[in-house]
Amino acid sequence: MNNFKSKKLLFSLIFFLVSFFLLSNSPKNKQKVLGTKAQSYSEAGSIHKVEQILKNNQNYRDGWLWLSFLYLKENRISQARDCLKRAKIIDPNNQKINKMLEILETNYGNQLSS
Repeated sequence: MNNFKSKKLLFSLIFFLVSFFLLSNSPKNKQKVLGTKAQSYSEAGSIHKVEQILKNNQNYRDGWLWLSFLYLKENRISQARDCLKRAKIIDPNNQKINKMLEILETNYGNQLSS
């Protein structure tokens, strides 16, 4: 039962993240290009490559969100939360980011270190 609940939760978070990116509109061409790079890397499961993009573009909100998604897939919950917090610093009034953090902390709070 607990394993089923975890899978259901993970699916919900993945669905939420994917929905977020599909509904998100990026006004800058540079960010659209970076988003394409980050998305293609994340689809290949390459955390390192997304980290490299973010190393040179630390204010790239969507990159932090993709990295959070990748960490979550790898069950690296604390790192996923840290990436969401970075995205929130960049875009503090974004309700989707706030909701993702709330979901993560509610469902994985026992796995998170302060």
